[in-house]
Amino acid sequence: MTSILAYLAISSHVLIQGTTEFSNGLQTTSFDLPEGRVVVLLPGDLAPGDTISGTVIRTPKGVGEEAIRNGSILNGLVISIEKELPKKEGQQPTWIIPAMTTGAVVLMMLETPDGKPVAECSVPTLPEPVQPFHEGKFSCDPVVQAGTPIQVQGPFDGDLDNTAGKCGNEELTPIAESPRSCVYVGMPTTAGPTNVSIQEADKNASLPCNVATVQLSASKATLLEGEKATVTMTVNGLQGVPESAYPIELELENLSPGVISFEGGSNFFADSVAFNMVSNGMCTMSIGIVGIRPGNFQVRGLFGGVKTHKVKQNMDTATFEAWVRGLVLAYEARIAALEAELAKNPNDRGLQLNIQRKRGILSAIRACQNTRGMGLSNCKTIVDTQLAKDQFFAMASDMVTAAADLLGYTSIPMPNVSTIVKGIKALAGAAKLTKTLNALAKVEKLIEEYEKLQNAADKLKKAQEIKEAIDKVREALDAGE
Repeated sequence: MTSILAYLAISSHVLIQGTTEFSNGLQTTSFDLPEGRVVVLLPGDLAPGDTISGTVIRTPKGVGEEAIRNGSILNGLVISIEKELPKKEGQQPTWIIPAMTTGAVVLMMLETPDGKPVAECSVPTLPEPVQPFHEGKFSCDPVVQAGTPIQVQGPFDGDLDNTAGKCGNEELTPIAESPRSCVYVGMPTTAGPTNVSIQEADKNASLPCNVATVQLSASKATLLEGEKATVTMTVNGLQGVPESAYPIELELENLSPGVISFEGGSNFFADSVAFNMVSNGMCTMSIGIVGIRPGNFQVRGLFGGVKTHKVKQNMDTATFEAWVRGLVLAYEARIAALEAELAKNPNDRGLQLNIQRKRGILSAIRACQNTRGMGLSNCKTIVDTQLAKDQFFAMASDMVTAAADLLGYTSIPMPNVSTIVKGIKALAGAAKLTKTLNALAKVEKLIEEYEKLQNAADKLKKAQEIKEAIDKVREALDAGE
């Protein structure tokens, strides 16, 4: 982190910041360059020490000779992860994630053939090396939204070259793989029960699955300021899904935040469908919306595949407790290192606060080493929340503060706090933390305002507002609200 900001401070240009989004076991990192766009698809459960494969999509700008010239530049860019170059290049490269003592994020960087950095993005990882928990068996979600990627857990090796799949009679294309899972695209758009066939090297599996279609409708097409209406999400294709598969998560995202908001002021709504809500393979759910100004609006609906840190959710008790014991050792080592640094700089307030935060988190995580007292599910939620507060929000707050400091003598874009916010939204949505979701909506609104500002002084003021808003999110997480 420090080295990145140091580079920004002395460089004659600013590295382009990428963005990362998560869904269906996949993380999609996008870089918008003057010559076009580079998109890197990676597994969402990557961890230190993993061999992983992904898919790179390079889209040049322009037409004719301009597109050819830009395409040549994009094709020459090298994608490194934590300074590790691909072990196998091409459209589906393979990397080995460095076996760091602890994780949280890894730095993905685009570089020219001569090693000049062009763009970067901090990509979240699982915080510790994770042993496969699948016991040699393949599995997938019982319900997958039509046309979306499908994540299959199982004994994969991180290499896409020996991986294949089908859904019914339709070929599936593997696009991202870790030692624990593989993400495929090509799922059919017809609702109802089907079968997913998996081939990984010499291993095969046939997995039952339902394809669900999602339709959205609104009681009114446009709203006046303050006017209310209802958005309804209808899901089809749930015939025969066993009761054990429920509840199934869903989320609605407001894609027109300047035109409408969900009731309560949020731009994000998360809930789940229970078994008794389904009739004849169909269910519906509605949420109120409020007009902000006249105009057309869009809402996106996702059904299933919105879980955060799914790899931990699938851990059995023994695997989870072993993972937490490793996490405790890692935090003890971090605190010891910070205390040694504080001994050299006793007046460093930032170090003092960091140690204080990590001690509190260590105490909470220690309580989850034995799940029998609190329950496995509750312990997983506690650990996820603590890691979110420490690793994601600490990083977000530090980056905002650093941006504000640098604005005094250079103009750099807002660090990609919005990417971090998305990960916390999924966590808060799954846990139904309404206060946290509302606080996150405030952060998103401030970021939108920041990006429209031109004056450095105004940016500095807005950056401080964002930092204060992030502190409110942390307070809501602390309260579990």
